[in-house]
Amino acid sequence: CIKAGLLATYKGNPPAIAVDGTPAGLRRDLEASLTALDVDHIDLYYLHAPDPDVAVEDSIGAMASFVAEGKVRHLGVSNMNLDQIRRAHATHPVAASQDQYSLLYRQPETEGRLALVAELGISMVAYSPLANGILAGAKPGTEPGDMRSWMPRFAGDEGQRLAALADQFETIAARQHLHPATLALAWLLAQNPNIIPIAGTRRIANLHTNIAAVDVDLSFEVVAELDAAFGPGVSMAPMF
Repeated sequence: CIKAGLLATYKGNPPAIAVDGTPAGLRRDLEASLTALDVDHIDLYYLHAPDPDVAVEDSIGAMASFVAEGKVRHLGVSNMNLDQIRRAHATHPVAASQDQYSLLYRQPETEGRLALVAELGISMVAYSPLANGILAGAKPGTEPGDMRSWMPRFAGDEGQRLAALADQFETIAARQHLHPATLALAWLLAQNPNIIPIAGTRRIANLHTNIAAVDVDLSFEVVAELDAAFGPGVSMAPMF
């Protein structure tokens, strides 16, 4: 999958973000991606974020032309509100919505996002499923350039609260003889077969730990315990 319409720079500080959802900008991004990847089509092409200066219908309409040309197979959206998702899907069928979702970020449940994508037949691609590594046992600020060092969600009292929740989660994972990351991803997979978590890693060992989640069949009792301990009421703050 490839994303278009967003330019972001990360250099250990909050990202500088520029959104371009104009038809010309989306066309530029598509052609650049096709050239860089040396392919003639992209299977899943996302509008990474809605451009506040461009109607969703115009952005998705432009991307629909890419599908008609055979350069894109399916369209996806990301970081859209519920109304924007409906409008995008009405313009051209949306195959996937990429949204933040984890055991420590339950807003997709409380705001009706999960219900909406189920209603429309859209898959949810869950990004940050390990809560920026917190559900994998990582501690913020322990590596150079750690992006969590400038996120408000990990600062002060909120950071201490999340650290305590992470310790509680690790205890449950140990009792199940699972790596915390494996348990966190298994919980997401247990929510709905239409949820696809995407966990990034730079280490082969972590990749194997993540993949192991597909072979975990969580019992009703474990899922209930996790939901009781990490329900929507304890959700972390938004990423930015």
